[in-house]
Amino acid sequence: MGILQGMFWQWMRGKYFGRQSTGNHDCIENARATYRERCDMVFGKMFGKKKSPEEKLRRAMELKAAGDTRYADKLKDAAASGSPEANFLLGKAIDKGEISGNKAQAKKYIEEAVRLNCPGAKTYLGYSYISGQFGDNNIHKAHDLLQEAHQEGDNVATNNLGFIHAKGLLGRSDPKEALKYYEMSAEKGDAYAPFNIGVMYLKGEGLAVNLNRSLEWFQKAANLGNPRAPELVVVVKEQIKLHHEEATIAGAIGRSFVSSLPNKGSAQQALEQLEEILTNERVKVSVG
Repeated sequence: MGILQGMFWQWMRGKYFGRQSTGNHDCIENARATYRERCDMVFGKMFGKKKSPEEKLRRAMELKAAGDTRYADKLKDAAASGSPEANFLLGKAIDKGEISGNKAQAKKYIEEAVRLNCPGAKTYLGYSYISGQFGDNNIHKAHDLLQEAHQEGDNVATNNLGFIHAKGLLGRSDPKEALKYYEMSAEKGDAYAPFNIGVMYLKGEGLAVNLNRSLEWFQKAANLGNPRAPELVVVVKEQIKLHHEEATIAGAIGRSFVSSLPNKGSAQQALEQLEEILTNERVKVSVG
């Protein structure tokens, strides 16, 4: 029966893929792919040839790129074959609602990917223990998974470790450690790490507020494609402009005010009072 199937598909190939073929190119390519799959299946049964998990995953991704709904089944097949990446992608797709399933199923696939040592899965599961998206929060599990993924080169994990230290999720805030991880992640091209550094300088989270440094990091984030960074670039530029205008006015009024004082010894006190009035209790910032 297998030989007859092989002969049938050879005949189909000649009939539909020969010189007489006039069908749509995409349809032809789909048919060719189907033909190859069927031949692989037939000859695999005859001679014991099997596709590797990587080949199955590659085929699933080809189908997804083509908008073919069969990709879900192919991805499940690749996951069942032991592909770490396929288990991770399948779990993530279920979690995001791209493939039917529930949160428990999504977590199961991602945990299997972690067991198979997929760094991306470790990062995803680690973050889930921070966000609680699978129904459980465990910051220590999150930190351990993210630390493993970071050591294995996952850049998103590096950024997320910075977030843990910046927010003090382990018990106390450690801005120095947060900045270390953020800078490492930014150097490798992560778009969120420079944004987070910009926020630290803008809000004074463990650092002296510095608008120029904040602007510099927001611009880097924007260049790397962070969707929120362009808006912050505009806001910080306006803040810098306002700060310079206020400094100029304060200097001019201050000099005039001090020169009119009969008691020059009170000049410093007068300037301090004037600065407090002009800044309207704003946080004093550095633009140097």
